[in-house]
Amino acid sequence: MRLVFDPTHINRLELAPDLWWRVHHEKFGGTAFNSSNLGDARFSPITRQDGTVIPTIYCGSSPEVAFMETILHDLPSPCYGATISLPSMTDEKRRMSCIVNLDTLVLGDLRTIGLRRLGLTRSQLIDSSASAYAESRDFAMRVYDAMPELDGLVWQSRQEDSSKAIVLFEDRLESRGHRMVTLHDRDDFNSQEGLTNCLLDLLQQLGVDAVFG
Repeated sequence: MRLVFDPTHINRLELAPDLWWRVHHEKFGGTAFNSSNLGDARFSPITRQDGTVIPTIYCGSSPEVAFMETILHDLPSPCYGATISLPSMTDEKRRMSCIVNLDTLVLGDLRTIGLRRLGLTRSQLIDSSASAYAESRDFAMRVYDAMPELDGLVWQSRQEDSSKAIVLFEDRLESRGHRMVTLHDRDDFNSQEGLTNCLLDLLQQLGVDAVFG
């Protein structure tokens, strides 16, 4: 069922330059946008009216949300006492990057109050399962078409709701001359020696044991 709302009523949230974190495939650089039409994510891939793909990039406001939205996304619930193999989790050769937007971003606000403004709920758009991703991508495309001033969307992460998640539209950033740079890019968080303290702490909070071999 298609979500009923007026895309022109979406609230605009301005975010000043800040740090953002992402865990991504090694074939992408820290600030590289994904222009593929493959995948099945909440807000990507999405297309323009002419059918061309809108390149996007996902980021989180903390390392925790970057991990929770990617390599820890499919943990069992409850996960206390579970054991995971870090090598098997990173078979796709993931990297962690810290990037910074050097200009103010204008984003469509999909946090709880912003959704209430549109007459929607988190369960309809942010907390929905993968079976509803076609609807959430349709939502993103309708907002993209109706609000050319938006650089992307922002919401409270479903997986780590104390942090913000954002998706950015490459063409919008380029048209306004926005700049993003990589401050930190590493690929060793899947080894015991190089594992970030953040991931270890996060696994401890989750009650999950990690196997390194």
